[in-house]
Amino acid sequence: MASLLALTCAGTRNNRISAQGWEAIGKALSGLMSLVVVNGWEGYGELRVGEVAELAARGVEGAWALAAVWLQRSAASLTAVDVSMNRLGDGELASLAAMRELRALTRLDLRSNSLGATAGSALHNALEHLGELRELLLGRPRPSPTL
Repeated sequence: MASLLALTCAGTRNNRISAQGWEAIGKALSGLMSLVVVNGWEGYGELRVGEVAELAARGVEGAWALAAVWLQRSAASLTAVDVSMNRLGDGELASLAAMRELRALTRLDLRSNSLGATAGSALHNALEHLGELRELLLGRPRPSPTL
């Protein structure tokens, strides 16, 4: 990694990377403090610093694996999380729901992910510590209007 100290942007789209692969990539990239953009997601650099109010990573491939490394730094200040359209599974969604520090969260968008029984149960249990939650989006996003 020493030779990649100046890397600011990484793209991994359309590579069919498994959940375990994303976890390994997230850990490997976490040491690159110069990295600010991943798969076009400019919020990665801000999240790494901490105290982010909104995590907007809709449709960003691998966003959760990368965000999970740094999410704890912003958990208390997050009011909105959008990880819709990321093909997240039960494990990722359950770990997000289990974060007790997300007390200020008012909006959680999990649409178009693979929400199963494990994640559903974790969300049910999370409602106790998500007292500020006003919007929980679990369905499919509406298509963007065409001009």
